[in-house]
Amino acid sequence: MKTSKKLIVPVLTGLLAVACLIMGIILLRGSWKPAESRKITEESGALQGMLPGMSEDEIRTELNRRVSEGELAISINNTLEFETGESEGLLRIENSVKNHYTMVIEMYLNDTGERIYQSGGIKPGYFLEKARLDKVLEQGDYPVTVHFKAYDEEDTYIGEANAGTVVRILN
Repeated sequence: MKTSKKLIVPVLTGLLAVACLIMGIILLRGSWKPAESRKITEESGALQGMLPGMSEDEIRTELNRRVSEGELAISINNTLEFETGESEGLLRIENSVKNHYTMVIEMYLNDTGERIYQSGGIKPGYFLEKARLDKVLEQGDYPVTVHFKAYDEEDTYIGEANAGTVVRILN
C-alpha cells in the first residue's frame, strides 16, 4: 500500500507537467504570428497573375513610371556657412530636373525643433544658391534637419525627404 502511494505522487506530477506543456504549445501556436502578418491583412479581392490587356513590358514600363514620379532627388551643401547670423549663407539647394514636384525647403534645429528657415517654392530644374535664415543665430555650429517638401501643381502636399546637416555661424 505504501509503495503505490509513493508512485502516485510522481506519476501525477509528471502528468500535470506534460499537460501544462501541451497547453502551452497549443496556446503559443494559436496566438503567435510573425510581426509582418499582424500588420497587413491579405486583400480578398486580389487575383493572381498579370493585369488583363497589358503585356509584361507595358506593366513594367508603367510601374517604372510610377516609381520615378514618387522619387525625390535632393541636394544641399554639407555644411551651411554664414558669416554672421544675419548674413546670407551658401545653401546650394537644388530641385533636380528629375523631380516632378515643386519643393519647399524647411530647416529645423535638432535640439529644439524650432524652424529657422523656410523657402518659397522651387520648381524642378531650379536651385537656390544663397539665402538668409529666418531666425538670427549666435556664433557656433547648429545640427539641423532639412525637410524637402514636395507639392504638385495644385499645391497639394505629396511627401518629403529629410537630410541632416550643420548650420555654422562664423562670427
